Amino acid sequence: MELKQLESYVAVVECGSFTKAAEMLYISQPTISTHIQMLEMELHTKLLDRHTKRLEVTQKGEELYECASDMLAMRDRLLKSWDEEEKKTIHLGASTIPSTYFLPGLLAEYKKIYPDVQFIIHQGDSQDVIDGLISDTFQVGFIGVEDHGDEITCKPCFKDHIVLVTPKTKRFESMLKEYEKSRDLGIVTDILKMEPYISRENGSGSKRYADKILMELHLREEQIQVCARLNDSESIKNMVLEGLGVALISENAVRRLQSEGELLVFELPLESAERDLNIVYRKKNIFRPYEEIFVDYVVSRYK
Repeated sequence: MELKQLESYVAVVECGSFTKAAEMLYISQPTISTHIQMLEMELHTKLLDRHTKRLEVTQKGEELYECASDMLAMRDRLLKSWDEEEKKTIHLGASTIPSTYFLPGLLAEYKKIYPDVQFIIHQGDSQDVIDGLISDTFQVGFIGVEDHGDEITCKPCFKDHIVLVTPKTKRFESMLKEYEKSRDLGIVTDILKMEPYISRENGSGSKRYADKILMELHLREEQIQVCARLNDSESIKNMVLEGLGVALISENAVRRLQSEGELLVFELPLESAERDLNIVYRKKNIFRPYEEIFVDYVVSRYK
């Protein structure tokens, strides 16, 4: 049993046709037929029923298809791994805030020291990153939450702070001046009760911390007028800029707009507003040397 034979067989099953399988693999149809015949002879069983108008896979054929698909996938992963090891490629998973506001500077800094390392970044929410680590889509991740499960090692690598942002209007400017004088969180609570609220989507680390802030302010979800749920901070900022509502968001995401006077920022002296962004990886993961160097660099840089 050879991998080329299994490749032909998997192609026939997936294409439902010898002709289409041959076209997909860029080999002749007689070669495909020979591969299938040799497999059936070696395994002493019929894999495909060719006596009907439509090609059908036998029960044993289905079992072989599952095994063959796994074997070919393992081969592809192995070859990809060897290729990436030669190129020193690190696949990173990152949630929105780390990937947008922290990784660009970090990776630029790191590339000055290790210019031969390449990075491929897979962006999603924090849960997407955890799922990607477990499924071996990438080796290292950056997320905005700490409750990550038993399979994952989690270490802080960046500091972040959640703030309340509002459109720049005379009314909000007046409220901000009063808040900066008094530090009365009742002003923040009133804004969150009265104004349309723009939220991150479920699964986001930012949303989890925003929910903690609402709890610390003794606000229930039914007291908040959620007008939109979005999957990235840039979209939230744009909606606030357009006057569609207010939001709890990473201070790093709005620092430039705050300095340019385009948005108003209410600092929150709350324990729940402070958070660490974390580097994460599987506990049983075996790093390549250049991956381990990168992880150590990130952790030591934070310390």
